[in-house]
Amino acid sequence: MMVENGARGSVLVRRLREVARVGGRSERMGFGLARGKLKVPPFLVLVRAGAAGSSVEAGVDGVIATEPPSSSGPLPVLLEDSAIPTQSAGGGFALPEGIDLLLGTPRSLPADLLATAGQSIGLIVRTDELDPHSARFIADLPIALLLVGRRDGRADRWTVADIIAMRPFIEPSRVPAIIVGDGGLRPSDLQALRDIGALGVAVGQGQTAGPWISAAGAVRPRAVASTAESVATVPRIAPTDDRDDDDEE
Repeated sequence: MMVENGARGSVLVRRLREVARVGGRSERMGFGLARGKLKVPPFLVLVRAGAAGSSVEAGVDGVIATEPPSSSGPLPVLLEDSAIPTQSAGGGFALPEGIDLLLGTPRSLPADLLATAGQSIGLIVRTDELDPHSARFIADLPIALLLVGRRDGRADRWTVADIIAMRPFIEPSRVPAIIVGDGGLRPSDLQALRDIGALGVAVGQGQTAGPWISAAGAVRPRAVASTAESVATVPRIAPTDDRDDDDEE
């Protein structure tokens, strides 16, 4: 499958941008909101699987695999830590058949991929690998997706400190962001992740996706400050009457 330099072909990225745009709200019909089927879920759930053909639970929005699928399936497949595809003579970028995006870390992806196929790849970063000052430069990279996780192997409970550590990576970025879950992340944490701008979560291999799907369906759109809250209050200063000064002269 030849993918031009652009993420228009990524099914997952299109869904994430829709989540960011409408916040998972129902489509408007008439003068009210339809209380039926949501146009898009308010938060996406991906699962990790060794092979893309592995069975997944209903309601999952995508699969992160380490082996390409034998054939295309109904779910977007993100290929992680695979052999780097080669550039074609025509300047396009060759992804394996059935792959939605290629995933890699800053140390595993060759730099020239940013120029030839940046919008066909997703970048996996961990908060202990880059300092917050370096994280802001991620926003300038021509990538299609950002996946952010904690130090590999951690299983302790997520705290407010972890949410704070995530924000410098997600907030300035112009690309959709997904949180890489670990043993310490719980479904009840999804709202806090959505509030800092994350649009989905990647559930660890072996974890049951059902509780995550249920929690994702209850996530509220990201709160946006009202106009009244965002307007600065300027103190009123009484005008100066210069006539007294003129009279004294």
